[in-house]
Amino acid sequence: MVPAGTFLGKSQPSPLRLMSRYPHGASAATPPGSGKLRRRSPRVRNRERKSGETAAATASFPFRGPAAPRDHSRRPGPPCPAEAPAHLPPLGAPVPLPVPRAGAGPHPGPSEAPPPPGPGTPHSARGPQLRERWRLRGPACWLWDSLRRSQQEVLTATLDLEDVRSYRAEISSRNLEASRVSPYPRVKVDFALSCHEDVLETLSEPVAWKYHSAGEEISLGPACWLWDFLRRSQQVGFSLPLSGGVNSAATACLVYSMCRQVCKAVKNGNPEVLADVRTIVKETSYTPQDPELCGRVLTTCYMASENSSQETSDRVRELARQIGSHHISLGIDPAVRAVVGIFSLVMGKSPLLAVHGGSSRENLALQNVQARLRMVISYLFAQLSLWSRGARGGLLVLGSANADESLFGYLTKYDCSSADINPIGRISKTDLWAFVQLCLELFQLPALQRILAAPATAELEPLADRQVSQTDEEDMGMTYAELSVYGRLRKVAKTGPYRMFCKLLHMWKDICTPQQVADKVKQCFSKYSTSRHKMTTLTRVYHAENYSPDDNRFDLRPFLYNAGWLWQFRCIENQVLQLERRERQDLDGVD
Repeated sequence: MVPAGTFLGKSQPSPLRLMSRYPHGASAATPPGSGKLRRRSPRVRNRERKSGETAAATASFPFRGPAAPRDHSRRPGPPCPAEAPAHLPPLGAPVPLPVPRAGAGPHPGPSEAPPPPGPGTPHSARGPQLRERWRLRGPACWLWDSLRRSQQEVLTATLDLEDVRSYRAEISSRNLEASRVSPYPRVKVDFALSCHEDVLETLSEPVAWKYHSAGEEISLGPACWLWDFLRRSQQVGFSLPLSGGVNSAATACLVYSMCRQVCKAVKNGNPEVLADVRTIVKETSYTPQDPELCGRVLTTCYMASENSSQETSDRVRELARQIGSHHISLGIDPAVRAVVGIFSLVMGKSPLLAVHGGSSRENLALQNVQARLRMVISYLFAQLSLWSRGARGGLLVLGSANADESLFGYLTKYDCSSADINPIGRISKTDLWAFVQLCLELFQLPALQRILAAPATAELEPLADRQVSQTDEEDMGMTYAELSVYGRLRKVAKTGPYRMFCKLLHMWKDICTPQQVADKVKQCFSKYSTSRHKMTTLTRVYHAENYSPDDNRFDLRPFLYNAGWLWQFRCIENQVLQLERRERQDLDGVD
């Protein structure tokens, strides 16, 4: 047995990915030397693969130049084996995190020679344990939470090296290959990883791996990202246009979750987080309390128009009260009339909404005016609302456009989707529903029940009998559930129109005919290609999943497409005709 050294790992302010098939709500703590940061030559790698052995401990040091240890939480499958260099200090001494600079810290850089070998070592420290990389196979013995507010975390564990030897002995193919090659020479060193007295040491118990649900990871990851962005930006809070829909409610819940996590960290005695909070609120003796902290760092603003319903206003006010944000309600109708009046004065014509006899171009332009004015007003209040209250500093404006709307362009350029940052910009509507449902149960926010039950609407057209007459799904011509499927197939599966059609034929065979599937796919790609220009204006976001619509950053597909998709749509139509012809033949055979 060997007491593992004190491994100092740098925690991540937010996970690099979210809602995938492997966990990273907690990460396996990896000692120094864990990352394969030095590429060995193909000849050396082939020799190691064949023999099952690696170079001796003093052969080379696994860190090169300014590279930093990798985050093993990104790897799929079971917890990544913890690895440490063989240049370990004496037993029981702490092993600090290597400084990612050449020649810095207690570990040798690329220009420094490794420690010279010493006298012989006990047998327990030889063999598979004495390597360039110390691999610990089996169940996880210690974990660190990657979704933390603090910057560092110290973890220790006691392991049995014989368990490692036994695990490797079970791999027959490895042993067979190793028996056919010449053994590596052993290098003797002047320290041991264990001794006879260690037999009474208590081993660390295996740790159960924690798998977060989609809603849980959304409540943790983007919330930590918001906190990190806030403290680094030197602003004093966030400003959120709260519309009463799921998108803005989810964004508000993320800030509320951030405040809860901060208060929990302070309550647990984290001095770093407490110092950050006091810097943000600009009070040296302040101690955050839940939900009082949310009122300090979050200002919500409901910007109503003559097209807004009273029910929406009530939902917004109730949610703001429950999370404790500083809430502002105002009307934008005077600003809308002023802007439209300028156009009418200059051009001599007054545009009308469709319900009043206007054309589709007039209708769309008047809706966009309302949306864009909300963005302008949001930034005005973000800059001056604290000044009006006698407080110092400014606020970061939060956006609330989700991944599905961004992908298919169901948003107005430079409306409230344009902001300083957007924590939900790469999360689909279906995952946001799951997150809001979790917040309803976890945070006890009853206002979310009404928000989930309300139809998604932009409320940019006049009401009908004081009821909403416009819904998002009717405007788009497709449901959010369908949008979520399109987004995953397009980005994750890398499908084009024809391949998506083939996949959806099987997925929706019980609910749609081939012609209906073909119409949906063609509508999907037509909207997607004609709205690609909006991708250039998307706000900085938290990249949460593989279905992110931000193609220009993550793959090399063309930015602009032919909206007609002539060849692909022709293939789909030919396939539909063949399927219908085959169905008619089957029916004739039955008759």
